[in-house]
Amino acid sequence: MNPHIKTWIIMTTLTGISNLVESSKIFPVQENDQVTNSLPPRRYPPIGLLDTIEGTRDAQGKLVFTSAHGTCSIFKDKEILQYHAVLQQESLGKHTNVYGEEEEVYIDFTQNNKAIIQQQATRGCTAATAAMLIKDQGGSPDFYALQERNLGDDEDIKQDIQSAGFKPVVTLLKSNSLEAFRAQLSSYRSAIVSIIDPQAGCHSIIVDEVSEDAQQVRLRDPYHGWEITVYSTALEKRHYR
Repeated sequence: MNPHIKTWIIMTTLTGISNLVESSKIFPVQENDQVTNSLPPRRYPPIGLLDTIEGTRDAQGKLVFTSAHGTCSIFKDKEILQYHAVLQQESLGKHTNVYGEEEEVYIDFTQNNKAIIQQQATRGCTAATAAMLIKDQGGSPDFYALQERNLGDDEDIKQDIQSAGFKPVVTLLKSNSLEAFRAQLSSYRSAIVSIIDPQAGCHSIIVDEVSEDAQQVRLRDPYHGWEITVYSTALEKRHYR
């Protein structure tokens, strides 16, 4: 890739597009304190099977494990115009955490009827975004891949999609081409987008819609496991370099 041309890398699945459920449209919303205050507490990814971890003792002497890579907040509160509330859940599977405790993992759905799957490892965003597109298309996500992914790239996403029986489509768009991006979404409905976040670094999200005036973007972020609408400028300044 030419380092002097700023681009977004977007990836969609090709098979079964006609079977997608029509999503509701973005209605203009205004930034205000009420929107910010309505945000739920941010969730953070659990420690994955192959994560690098650190162990410390708390005040009671209990061993506490944390990711060596820490946590961060992707998209600032002031950049978020709307949080889309979860209306229903579907069980994805159970996994055993680092303390030997069994936990249920769920797929969330909002009124937009898009699958929201939180990444199951600190650096497992590529597996989670692929899993969400696969679920959108009626496929079965690889639950083990969600837990074992420790870093990943576009090739891993493509392999995940292909393994689920779908054909990935990769498109490069210039960073100032939201209109072209919107046109792509009109054909494929949703796309995995590679971004660079100031805190997280390289990260993968799913973009489902760009508003008609190209001022707002509805997306699913696997790191916090939520669906939000943000200012388009919040996405543009995180374009892939």
